[in-house]
Amino acid sequence: MNELQSALSDGAGTGGSEGGGAQPDPQVSAAALAKLRQQWTGLKKAELFLELDLAESRPGAAAGTVASQIVSELKALEKSLYTDDEYKALVQLSSQISQDLEDQIVPLPAENILTDTVSLKFEMPPVRIGGATYIPIRPVSEAFGAAVVWNEEDKTVTISKAGTVLVCRVDHPEAYLNGTPVTLDSPPRLVEGRTMVPLRFVAEGLGLGVTWHEPTSTIRIDGFGG
Repeated sequence: MNELQSALSDGAGTGGSEGGGAQPDPQVSAAALAKLRQQWTGLKKAELFLELDLAESRPGAAAGTVASQIVSELKALEKSLYTDDEYKALVQLSSQISQDLEDQIVPLPAENILTDTVSLKFEMPPVRIGGATYIPIRPVSEAFGAAVVWNEEDKTVTISKAGTVLVCRVDHPEAYLNGTPVTLDSPPRLVEGRTMVPLRFVAEGLGLGVTWHEPTSTIRIDGFGG
């Protein structure tokens, strides 16, 4: 991690070269810097998750305070993945959802979804509906490493990864896991014209762990490195 921090510092401070040397391509440099920052963020999150596990394994109020501080650090890392404009757009969408749908659907800050190593970015805020958390289907493909197929005609989402196939349909409680029917307490929904899928069904179907942390209203997803 120290090597990555050094590389990030060098990249951030790169300016013109002395002696008339060749100037680096700004687009290539920006892409390389973004990749380094993503790698560093993943390593830092993994480190914080280990500290969080340790804090949560200990009894007492002091350990709970430490755990909450670690969660705050993790949320800051998740938020750092967004530019100011990207985050502002999410906040505006959240306000619109709250205004249009009142208490039926409660938007969550994007940084309240904590992942152990990968970067999970949203263009539509995650939401809580009837106690269940929903996320847009696009991050499923990008972060979970899954293939996602949307059938517009029958409003069906098919998600597949490493031999596992999940099929669910908007507003229908019956879904399928590897061809076996299952009943969803929280079927997919359309929110502001976007298809939202139940996080727990999708994540756990793909072999990931999902934990809701009530004090901080955060959701932890583990197992990306498995």
